[in-house]
Amino acid sequence: MSRSLFLDFDGVLLDNKQANQLVSDKVTRFVSKKTRYPIRHAKMINDHFYPIYGHTTKFLNATKLSKDVVTVKEFNEFVYDEETMQQVPNLFGHEDIELYNQWASAVCRLEVDQVHIFSNAPRIWIETCLESIQKHAS
Repeated sequence: MSRSLFLDFDGVLLDNKQANQLVSDKVTRFVSKKTRYPIRHAKMINDHFYPIYGHTTKFLNATKLSKDVVTVKEFNEFVYDEETMQQVPNLFGHEDIELYNQWASAVCRLEVDQVHIFSNAPRIWIETCLESIQKHAS
């Protein structure tokens, strides 16, 4: 029988305050851009609605806070743009490498056939973070 392991990325596999803050700041700017509310209000709006809807685009569309329909593609292109992704390799340190090694060891011990990562973030975020941590580890 095939055995699979399902893991959450942000906050579980990756638990880095700087990385979380980088993305959070970009999300707040996106909400501000779409709602035309000042940054301070956009942060409060996102902090309130994100846990309820599970993704920023869902609450922006459901609440009609944005006059236009907002797509996940548009959101990802704004939040995870090239400038943001270039900052990623500078975010990680010893604690991130230790966490990565602990997870890698645990996954090997479990002898699973497949590992699946859950995240609202696009693949480029996950891959860039993991590659950056692996480079720091070697």
